[in-house]
Amino acid sequence: MATKVSTVEREFVMGQIASLGLAVRIHGTGKTIVCKLADVQEDRLCFLMNPGEASSFSGWERITAYVDFHGQPLCFGSKVRKIEGGRIFVESPELLIKSPQRKNVRVPGPKGCSLSFYLNDGNIPLDYPRSGEYSDVEKPDSAASFDSSSFEGLIGSFRTNAMGFCTEFRIVMFKERKPERLEEKLLAKYGRVLFVPSVKTGLPSSDPYPEGRIITRQLEEDYEGITSLTEGSEFERLLAMKSEAGYIAELWCPILYFQYVIGYVYMATKLPSGGIFDFNHVEYVWDFARFIAFFLKSHSYFKAEGATNPVAYGASIVDMSVSGCQITIPRTSLGMSIKLGSLIKLRLDQGIVSMTIKGKAVRKFDDKENDYYGISFGGLPLEDQARLFGLLYSRPFDANAIAENETVFLVSGKKP
Repeated sequence: MATKVSTVEREFVMGQIASLGLAVRIHGTGKTIVCKLADVQEDRLCFLMNPGEASSFSGWERITAYVDFHGQPLCFGSKVRKIEGGRIFVESPELLIKSPQRKNVRVPGPKGCSLSFYLNDGNIPLDYPRSGEYSDVEKPDSAASFDSSSFEGLIGSFRTNAMGFCTEFRIVMFKERKPERLEEKLLAKYGRVLFVPSVKTGLPSSDPYPEGRIITRQLEEDYEGITSLTEGSEFERLLAMKSEAGYIAELWCPILYFQYVIGYVYMATKLPSGGIFDFNHVEYVWDFARFIAFFLKSHSYFKAEGATNPVAYGASIVDMSVSGCQITIPRTSLGMSIKLGSLIKLRLDQGIVSMTIKGKAVRKFDDKENDYYGISFGGLPLEDQARLFGLLYSRPFDANAIAENETVFLVSGKKP
């Protein structure tokens, strides 16, 4: 398991690496150099190599270093500060990782390398509300609990189960109507579940799902904005009216078709026999809504509405290995975020080398201007692995060195 090394231990380890003359493998942009750590200062490290190797680096270039310290692999990221003959000086690393669970470190993308990606929606111009998130249309794991013989059978199998824990149930599609109620506008904007476990307590204060699935109290307040402070919360008034009408709990689950909200599944419980909802109900209805979208996709329900050529979105490479990469996308260029777990298609171009890579969004974070995604590669042919390996590390390809499960190490210092 990868662990961080404390400041005191880091200083000791660096001194030992230098005094023992251990070989250090430095990865830069499209190169790998084996060298020695010659000097350790409080704010910088000095590596010794031949002048030709040192001249291949440039000022402020990001590097990642690997060293075997008494049988234990260590790695760290830094930036080049100065180059003098056969010496390169780098910033003293803030983070030293012990026993990283991978054999291929992520390095900056090769010079002259461009990256574009495509979403898997075929760019179908649907006349439905667009949410702020892109989500894949895939068959849920619990699909076996639904009747897939026909759309009527699908709805019927869910109704049979749902009526065991709710008193009202319906499916609403947005094809010939726009979101009108506040609840509809909320789920259409966020593409998430409006989960009211009890009308007495209101919305959950936090979302337990890593990919983001629940409209929290804060998101609802952000949607209403300043008017909720000056005129009172419209949503709170709705909950009070529902309580007076005998409602106990409600659940509004969007039916997501890529970036579109094509409809929703609604369930409620009422007095005298109804009870509250919990997250087990959320997961069951979420899977049902996903299966509706998958059923419509697999039966080409939307194909007749026309499709255009897939749109290529540009992205910048933060760092990359043979098994994954981290990319950054200006928030204004995409206009939505990509939900974790979504599949995307990457196209990597570097000179005459071009390859298409299938990937999955596995990590995500952002700053004020950009979204950052950790992408895990899947199904990359051995030939393309070898080509990518050469571009990234400039050393012979070893198929056995490709780690199956790579632990992300952000050489940029940014953390998701």
